[in-house]
Amino acid sequence: MTEKEQRQIFSRNLNDYITENGKSQKQVALDLGIHPTTFNTWCVGRVLPRMCIIEQIAEYFHIRKTDLLSDKSLRTRYHSHTCLSIPVVSSYSPSLSQAQLTERIVGTEEISEERIGTSDFIGIKVSDTCMAPRIFPGDIAIIRRQPSVSNGDIACISLENKPAILRKYLEHTASFVLLPMNPTCEPLYFSGSPSEHTELQIIGRMTELRSRF
Repeated sequence: MTEKEQRQIFSRNLNDYITENGKSQKQVALDLGIHPTTFNTWCVGRVLPRMCIIEQIAEYFHIRKTDLLSDKSLRTRYHSHTCLSIPVVSSYSPSLSQAQLTERIVGTEEISEERIGTSDFIGIKVSDTCMAPRIFPGDIAIIRRQPSVSNGDIACISLENKPAILRKYLEHTASFVLLPMNPTCEPLYFSGSPSEHTELQIIGRMTELRSRF
């Protein structure tokens, strides 16, 4: 494989993960502390970043370095796309036992095995209107379970062990906001970082929304 071909493969994969995660080039660049102009040279396939930077990008998207460097067209050609079912629950809170969580299962959703990788996913049925007009009651939020989120992510969070809710996570210099999209709902303001608030638990990040019509 030539250097040009490797740059093009990396560029395609990087742009795919940016799109899949609902982000922009500029947002990812700023989250990683990289100048947007430099980041753009990677997105257009002009330059291949150093391996330590590729590892940093992989950690940001919770993927492997090979997911950024390998040719997906070859993987598609030689590997079948097996789908795995993940549970969908009517509500979720950290205090639930496995038995209680099982009682709340209302269905399943399928995700490709390749996409799941080593991550842990769960589907949660939306029950409130605070994320309207983008997310409505009855929609299924596909949540990748992880203990932290990045600026701009749709976070799945629980306050004081209450049922999990979705909010947009916005970071500021010494504070953060959990922002609803519905203007009739109140934002939640916090000082410091999420780790400083024992009443707040991050369940994970919404990676996909499956709407019900």
